[in-house]
Amino acid sequence: MKRRINWMRVISITGLALAFLGIQIIFTSYTLFDTNFDHVISMLIRRGAIETVVALLLFVVVAKNTTLHDIKVILHSLRVYVVLASLFLLLGFVAGIFLQEAFKGLAQTIFEELAREAEKIQSIPSHYQVLVIFGNNSRVTALSGIVSGIIAPFFLVGVLVPPVVMGMNGFILGFAPGLVGMSWSDFMIAIAPHGIFEIPALVLSAAVGLKFAISVLQACIGYLFPPPGVKAMEAFLDRIRPGWYSLKLFALIIPLLVVAAFVEAYVTPQIMELFGIL
Repeated sequence: MKRRINWMRVISITGLALAFLGIQIIFTSYTLFDTNFDHVISMLIRRGAIETVVALLLFVVVAKNTTLHDIKVILHSLRVYVVLASLFLLLGFVAGIFLQEAFKGLAQTIFEELAREAEKIQSIPSHYQVLVIFGNNSRVTALSGIVSGIIAPFFLVGVLVPPVVMGMNGFILGFAPGLVGMSWSDFMIAIAPHGIFEIPALVLSAAVGLKFAISVLQACIGYLFPPPGVKAMEAFLDRIRPGWYSLKLFALIIPLLVVAAFVEAYVTPQIMELFGIL
């Protein structure tokens, strides 16, 4: 039995996912022209609040009529994509460890930017930190898991977004301890509390993005070159359904990010202080 496509849900998910992209462009452009620290902090909080609202709306849309059975079926269908996403993360991690000298200049620039961003986040109250962290992670997962598929027919590079996101995250994880002079044990203590929720969410979103983007490309090919006796639109819908159905997994991804944000803002600092890392 073919799954029906709810076109109102299609429009809603597409609009909300593209909203993340628009928010990123607008706020990035603003900070390029206004470097006042207080203004930037204020904008950071506003961006976090807006992205949080968008993410929660996305959850409401995706979670509606999504059952535990749906989640289990999708997870089973994504096994290969989860392995691929994890492999990209691992390759980036290994590259970050062994290519530190080769990419030291580039990595230094990246980490200086990340350090400035972290300084901004740490300067605000914890309840605002939750908004900023959750909003930021929601944007990354939406771009990797949804927008990558939406733009795939127009820019084939869309298929590369999930692997690049995972590779960059892995590279940062592998490179960070050596760059900041932190032992691996201290680094693991610093990222493990929230990482056990955040990293699986990133991997799952990348897996969804890979499947969705590939399904979209297959659907476009099916539309242009439908099998004999099959209408173009029918061929398109048959091929896009599996990828579109996988977006239901955001009903699991977004709650993982909520938990990760609260843990990172409230629990991780306490654990780091307990172990004398701060």
